[in-house]
Amino acid sequence: MTNKLPNRTIPLARQIQGGFVIAVCICSVWGSLAAQEKSPAENSPSAEKPTAESSAAELDAKKTYQQAAKTLIDARKRIEGYDSIKADMLETVLLGTRRYQAQGEYVQARGNKVRLSFQFSVKGADGKPLEASLLQVSNGEVMHSSYQIGTDLQVSRRDVQQILAALEEHPSLGMDQMKARLGLGGLPALLASIQVSFRFDVLRNESIQGTDYILVAGGWNDSLLNRFRPKGAKPDTPLPAHIPDRIHVYFDKESLFPRRLLYLKKIGDGYQPMMTLDFVNVEQNVAISADDFLFYPPEGAVSQDITQNIISQIVKASEREQEKTSPPVTSPKTDAPKEKSGK
Repeated sequence: MTNKLPNRTIPLARQIQGGFVIAVCICSVWGSLAAQEKSPAENSPSAEKPTAESSAAELDAKKTYQQAAKTLIDARKRIEGYDSIKADMLETVLLGTRRYQAQGEYVQARGNKVRLSFQFSVKGADGKPLEASLLQVSNGEVMHSSYQIGTDLQVSRRDVQQILAALEEHPSLGMDQMKARLGLGGLPALLASIQVSFRFDVLRNESIQGTDYILVAGGWNDSLLNRFRPKGAKPDTPLPAHIPDRIHVYFDKESLFPRRLLYLKKIGDGYQPMMTLDFVNVEQNVAISADDFLFYPPEGAVSQDITQNIISQIVKASEREQEKTSPPVTSPKTDAPKEKSGK
């Protein structure tokens, strides 16, 4: 089965900003913080007994959040239930006054097999365009990554099974969120990170040129807002320029596949698109070649194994988390004998 967004998707993708590459990079930062959230319920609107004046509004907000969170959970389960997924990706990223556009492909199969590739152009120091590419390939056992901008090339490998085993030993970090942070798990892990990072306040149906979508939208939960802002900052202090304020996720109403991820930045009294990712030509349960999950390093490239470095980061993150949750250590009081006077 092939699902396609309306024809205006491509021109829309050229007008708004976002993308999976940036989403994954952002999750490396956002996800590391979101991993400390214990469950979606903790991010929901306050469960304290509301006043008579606000009870109706608070109950509606809580219901919206719960239904939106359930939509993400159901979408993840649906995605994980497919034997395979194949889709093209279109992205545009706006960083300050610079705009980047990219095209890529996403392939997923059972057994934690994922292939993500992107091609795009950036401006070099001399102002001339440089061709760039990103490739991540996981066969379920090992993930290889290749990043190239012009002639600069970085190639790395990480043992997926060793990293997953390390995460299982430190459950307080959150398996799905850490998988998103580490670039593992593909779309399901990304949706899991979004689920625990945002407080959803919008859930509604939308129709675009005859195709029905479910829109889930919201802003960061209070825990992350407090960490993004400088210590002691007022609640209305703007977030740093590189961090969006809201996210919109458009799910295909029939398949619950996330067809568009849109990040927005607050500008004045409104919001402007900052980053976007469109999945087009989506196919589920199609034949996938085993060769899609093979990695062939570029000629002359030297691959760096970063497995132990990642595991070390996991252990340190877990230790920091334990320090935050452990009660302060105090020395027991003792009645020390009085020193005798030398007189």
